Amino acid sequence: MERTPDRIRALYVGADPHAAAETAAALEREDASFDVDPATADDARSAVGATSYDCVVAAYDLGPTTGVELLRTVRSSRPDLPFVLYPSAGSEAVASDAIGAGVDDYVVRSESEGGHATLAERLRSVVGCGISEDDEARRLRTFRKAVEASGHSIYCTRTDGTITYVNPTFESVSGYAAEEAIGRTPRILKSGEHDEEFYADLWETILSGEVWRSELTNSTKDGERYVVDQTIAPVEGDDGEIERFVAVNAEITDRKRRERQLWGLYESMTGWLEADSRGEICSLVDRQLSELPGFETHAVYRYEESTDRLIHTLESGDRKPDSSAQRAGSGGRSIARDVFETKRARRCERIDDVDSDAECDVRSGLFVPVDSHGVLFVGSSDPDAFDATDEAVLSVFTAALAEVIDRIDYERELQERNDRLENFASVVSHDLRNPLSVADGYLELARETGSQAHLDEVERAHDRMARIVDDLLWLAREGRTIGELRPTSLPEVVERAWEHTNAPNATLRVDCTADIAADPDRLQQLFENLFRNAREHAGEDVSVRVGHLGDGPDFYVEDDGPGIPAAERDRVFETSYTTAEDGTGYGLSIVETVVEAHGWELRLTESDAGGARFEIRNVARAETT
Repeated sequence: MERTPDRIRALYVGADPHAAAETAAALEREDASFDVDPATADDARSAVGATSYDCVVAAYDLGPTTGVELLRTVRSSRPDLPFVLYPSAGSEAVASDAIGAGVDDYVVRSESEGGHATLAERLRSVVGCGISEDDEARRLRTFRKAVEASGHSIYCTRTDGTITYVNPTFESVSGYAAEEAIGRTPRILKSGEHDEEFYADLWETILSGEVWRSELTNSTKDGERYVVDQTIAPVEGDDGEIERFVAVNAEITDRKRRERQLWGLYESMTGWLEADSRGEICSLVDRQLSELPGFETHAVYRYEESTDRLIHTLESGDRKPDSSAQRAGSGGRSIARDVFETKRARRCERIDDVDSDAECDVRSGLFVPVDSHGVLFVGSSDPDAFDATDEAVLSVFTAALAEVIDRIDYERELQERNDRLENFASVVSHDLRNPLSVADGYLELARETGSQAHLDEVERAHDRMARIVDDLLWLAREGRTIGELRPTSLPEVVERAWEHTNAPNATLRVDCTADIAADPDRLQQLFENLFRNAREHAGEDVSVRVGHLGDGPDFYVEDDGPGIPAAERDRVFETSYTTAEDGTGYGLSIVETVVEAHGWELRLTESDAGGARFEIRNVARAETT
């Protein structure tokens, strides 16, 4: 018979002496029949051998060791001594490890009032059982606890397949209550997915005494299919004959569904080969991710070098800076920014919000870097929705995406280089021919008449050819590349550019004050060409004004000249196009190139005075440190 002694002498092992003493005293206050000695892990090893304790209670975290390691040490010298693990927080992994090591009970600590009452009650039960039970009985009791607490579906059958036991997880996964399953066979779970040869191989394996393992598609009581990773092991009796089978089933439905989805996504990458722009590849990725039900929301954050920001392009075509889970970032950075800079994927198991534009209440997410191009995000309304499989496959996905973007960028750069060479050939064959013909004509007249005025015209033609060559070389060498973006004073660059314009009779009004992120040399070239364009088309006494568009850093340059007719505004940025007698036709092409290199936007309209007005938008204000 089981009995409980009048007095129970226990050893409580904690991380430090003070904490151990507090818990020991609390247990004695909870139950007057307890005599509890406090100890640390180092003291406990010698105390167990020197004192006849009825049981040992240990915290899980013991500083240099753990309660499970202490349990193994105690078992080596006192295999019959009851041992209870008393962790500060519940953990399925810790519980499984402890049960595997032979713990007698597992009680999660509660800091609420009377929180030690449960521990005291379980200690009396464990000590009582320890007095009367032999080792075999205690092992059976521990095994049953492990099976009942397991997160896997477990059932036992006779050799003919009749079910004799199911654990609670089997009931919750299959939908069959224990009394409905016991006495029947696992055929109640058949989904029709596997043929008879599959089951014949299963039975042949386990009846021969070998362990069988495979993925299996089952059906719940309600007819819903689910996938398990099943292991069936034969259990032999004392005579060596098989008495029963134990089946352990790890439910992997979500994982298998996600694997199929993601590998399907990977196979769809062949369509990327036809993409010839970043916009097209982003649209393909967006559509493919939208077709996967496992990803309730997703986003592609593209790195914009001109502003040093991650930009989320919305379906509407609008653009917005990354704001993903700002609170969860590192050092104030967003999660996406952190992933982009470290180039390491990050799973966020429980977060409140990732993006205010998300179509679901995002509770978990997976951020994966796309090399130096940006970050891919997928999210779910379920906590802990993504695992290592998702991360691995999406990492392959983004690596391929980065390769495609690199190829697109290279092809675009190659095309631009070819275009510049074509422009060069055009200038050599045509644009330089006109001023050269003019120079030849006036030179012939000068020879015939001896007039100095004709030589002045020759000089003007040579000056124009020199400017054309300078502009052409600049476009050929620089193209759409820019240097490092630095905090740049807009009014200072404007003043420097005006000094190089050589317009002594013109006037400049500067109404801008912002510091912006720009390549100052390229920005100065932009202003020099706009100022030169104003002088060439509006005359030497032109008035030019530079100011801000609204309250932001965006700016405009306008003059009081005759303006540019609406019908010609689309053509003025073409290379070689000019309406001025001595214009090169490259100034506004250079302006457009500088704007595009910075990632800005350029718009040509009319000023209040009727002249030309160039508006530059999407300019980033310089960041202050």
